[in-house]
Amino acid sequence: NVEVTDENGCVANLPFTIGSPELLLPDLDALINLPICPGTSDGEINVDALGGVPNYQFFWELNTSQTGKLATGLSAGHYRVRIVDANGCEVSLDLEVTEFVPRVSFATAFTPNGDGENDVFGAVVGCQLPEYSFKMFNKWGEMIFYTEDQNEMWDGTYKDEDVPSGGYSYTAFYRVLVNDTVIDESVSGMIRLFR
Repeated sequence: NVEVTDENGCVANLPFTIGSPELLLPDLDALINLPICPGTSDGEINVDALGGVPNYQFFWELNTSQTGKLATGLSAGHYRVRIVDANGCEVSLDLEVTEFVPRVSFATAFTPNGDGENDVFGAVVGCQLPEYSFKMFNKWGEMIFYTEDQNEMWDGTYKDEDVPSGGYSYTAFYRVLVNDTVIDESVSGMIRLFR
């Protein structure tokens, strides 16, 4: 209760409740933190807050000095965001940006006929691989193509001549550092070339 006295000495007792806002918390349902390609700095973390008293301020600590709900340009590592509401209440959240193991895949057939579709064969990878090699072999086991550039593809030729339709084998090797762990992978398979 609150007691109020006016200038005439009249007294009134009034019930009065001081409310407090809900506890300030990070909004984990709004959290977006996707793994990134190894060795890159293109990670993003998006956070929001619940409770407290809006408007919220976001202060990123450790490896970045960004402010706002969204932190960008992040490499793999640990980050902390401090969320402060309009009353000065605060809460912190520790987050980690991780790297994913790149998936390397190969088609099972291709048609190097110059139509602009499916004319080359090689690894399909969403990330840059620091160590990579790719070899193509004919049916006699003779190496007919080699590259260490994951963006260089085989065009279905050997010594500037079109190779015939048929089956060809390949091997690929790559090494990448993912979350401080070295990943080595060798892949081999067969490809059908159609003319």
